[in-house]
Amino acid sequence: MRIATISHSHVAPRQQDFFRYIAGLGHQVLMLSPAVWGEYRVIPALVHYENGGSFELVPLPCLGSGIYDYQLTRGYQHVDSFKPDWLYIQAEPGSLQAMLCQDYPSKKAIFTWENIQELVPESLRGYDLGIGGSREAVERLKRSAPDMPTLQCLQVGVDTDHFQVREGLLRAVPVGYAGRQDPAKGINVLKAAWPQAHILPWASYRNLPWFLSELQVLVAYSLDTPNWKEQAPNYMALEAISCGCKIVHSDTPAMHEGLEGCPAAVEAAGANRDLEPGLRILNLTKAIQEALERKVDPEAARLWVIERYGQAAVAKALISKLEELS
Repeated sequence: MRIATISHSHVAPRQQDFFRYIAGLGHQVLMLSPAVWGEYRVIPALVHYENGGSFELVPLPCLGSGIYDYQLTRGYQHVDSFKPDWLYIQAEPGSLQAMLCQDYPSKKAIFTWENIQELVPESLRGYDLGIGGSREAVERLKRSAPDMPTLQCLQVGVDTDHFQVREGLLRAVPVGYAGRQDPAKGINVLKAAWPQAHILPWASYRNLPWFLSELQVLVAYSLDTPNWKEQAPNYMALEAISCGCKIVHSDTPAMHEGLEGCPAAVEAAGANRDLEPGLRILNLTKAIQEALERKVDPEAARLWVIERYGQAAVAKALISKLEELS
């Protein structure tokens, strides 16, 4: 299968590694990305595999700087030359980039993170498949385009080969946090609930397994706000479990749904916006204490992630759906 994919998020190594994985299965993948986005600078890549698969990463000039107003220049020329079976857009319905691709003459899939606002039906015109990372996102797709097939899966899978224990590290950090230091990610509650928690300064994706291999418990305490909701199980949490960590997460719908039944996960109430702040802090403190004391088989927890969210599992779900609709 020939898959062309466009997204602002393709600047990130996590996305690039996933589509390399798909190419390694024997598919031809063209990945179009902004050349520059925030702190990311994208380097072109071209890989051919012995099984006939190929992966090409093409960074392009980008007009606009927000997720709703950006567009990649000359993107159509590259897609036309590639002649895809599927054009897969990971950009919000209604965004300029997604609207520009609506009439492209191939099968088209769109991924949405949106789980707060209702989608405008016109924004999904021309798309043959809608993909969402959470149940709420998929429900919004179904309400806006009842006749369009949908799929619930992560945007990309977890690279569990990269995220595995690095030998020789001693789990010397009891409690830590990695990610954006944003109130929506619960960082302020964590600082109050566990002041001695290690807050990791920005670290590259490539270096994260070493931090996670030193950590006993990672806190991923996302909090829904009027303008933002966690869109799926937190990647950092899944990657931490794959590295042998235990995690504490909030009970936001996406986190609860995505991590329910995980042996390495402890849930702390906090999603209710009316919850008294002191009670939220107390809940998180108790959950961290429980996680530190819990006995967990790290290999069993790692297998739980691999089976549900590893690159192979997510790629299988995506490719199977594309083949079904081809």
